Amino acid sequence: MTDAPTRRSGSGHLFWRSLGRGVATLGAACMAFALGAEPAGAATVAAPPKWAAYVATPSGACSGTIVGDGWVLTAAHCLYRDDGSSIPARSLTVSLGRKSIRAPGVAYRVDSRIAMPGYAAGKANDAALLHLVGFAAARWEALPLAHSGGDVHGGGALALGDRAHAFSDGDGCRLKGPMKTRYLCVRAGARFGPGDSGAGWLRRIDGAWRLVAVQGWTTGGQHPYALGTSTLAVTPDGRTLLRWVQTMAGLPTPAAGQIVRSAESGAAWLIDAFGGRIRIPDDSTYECLVSQGHAVFGAATGLRSIDVGTMPELVGATATCTTPPISAPPPPADAPTTCWDGSVVLASQACPAEPATKRCWDGSYVTPSQLCPREIDKVCWDLSIYPIYVPCPPFAWMEMQTLLRAGKTYMDYHTPSGPGPEIAPGQWVSVSCRVFDPHITSANPEGWWYRILSPPFMNQYYSPASGFTSQEVQPRLPVEVDICPGRPSG
Repeated sequence: MTDAPTRRSGSGHLFWRSLGRGVATLGAACMAFALGAEPAGAATVAAPPKWAAYVATPSGACSGTIVGDGWVLTAAHCLYRDDGSSIPARSLTVSLGRKSIRAPGVAYRVDSRIAMPGYAAGKANDAALLHLVGFAAARWEALPLAHSGGDVHGGGALALGDRAHAFSDGDGCRLKGPMKTRYLCVRAGARFGPGDSGAGWLRRIDGAWRLVAVQGWTTGGQHPYALGTSTLAVTPDGRTLLRWVQTMAGLPTPAAGQIVRSAESGAAWLIDAFGGRIRIPDDSTYECLVSQGHAVFGAATGLRSIDVGTMPELVGATATCTTPPISAPPPPADAPTTCWDGSVVLASQACPAEPATKRCWDGSYVTPSQLCPREIDKVCWDLSIYPIYVPCPPFAWMEMQTLLRAGKTYMDYHTPSGPGPEIAPGQWVSVSCRVFDPHITSANPEGWWYRILSPPFMNQYYSPASGFTSQEVQPRLPVEVDICPGRPSG
């Protein structure tokens, strides 16, 4: 039996059809592809995407995406065993170019594994980078990461790898507060299964695929939801997943207005304000842009194709070069100049010194006509932005109520008594700490209660922790949440 890749007519999305089994598990196209009839008029595709990866671990398999020269982006939880112990790089194997689980592909050893800062036991920032040994850059392609919020949260259907039918609801579970920019959330389709972890969430933008998130976990139940770590997810040092990948993988980051050129093909592009590539159509346009002062990034050697591919291309757009406007002639050398205090001097003379009387936010003084230093902002844990001298809000954990019925809250968790507002199924709340009290049945078998920080609970009400999940559905024991001060801890 053989696996036949096909393309849905007119959709632009690939899916895979296994002739021998009901489900073909395939890392090269983000795993777990369902058996389906070939649509009428479908065209045959000769090979899987050159950026798709299959990650084999001692605990199972995950998916991944080539994002740079020898670098594969996957989920961080794929690098840990069920008991929480770390899987070393030497125990990982990444295969590229696989058409099915039975096809061997090209296997690479891994010499470095790096989890995204802020990841801890299935919480936020569930992403990681793997570095491949002996990576043949000319043979494969990199998939660019989305650079802007408009790309990540914009309109249009999402696909998991190349499977449009993996997501049945692009609007998803409607995250609230800081969760909106930390994750993307969608209703998972029926063909969403094991091995999909680490696959890229893709959106077609400006005529080309861009990776907008990394698949993390999926809830169970009749209507499962999937959460992916957004390329805008923030690390503890304030960088996003995009900036972290660019730094760790050494991706080229030309500035807006610079030119990039392929060392292999000679093709050139102009970088726009969002880091995208606009094709320069011919040599005359290229020379015109250079003459106007557009610097060439990596001018000495040019960039390899896989490096160029890390920058999203605006397909169909072309750069143009026009004659710059004629500037006004400079004033005569002895033309009069009006100074800050209203006095008039010749251009060759100096104005009186302006006293520094304006006090800035950082305590420094500048002259009234000068601007103060730019206030430095910092990104806090909940993605709120504050000036660097203002403390962040207290830390809290985000949890989702996963029961099919509303969750109960109480002021006294032991009795329990003092009922409070209910927590709706699927509702996200912030949790300040946990307390151990297995006195009532609904809190068991774990016996933990969460103290709910979100309004209207305001840290006055408790709810059984067994009704919530943060990133991982199992195990439910909330070991990451701090113990409430002065409360039982088991």
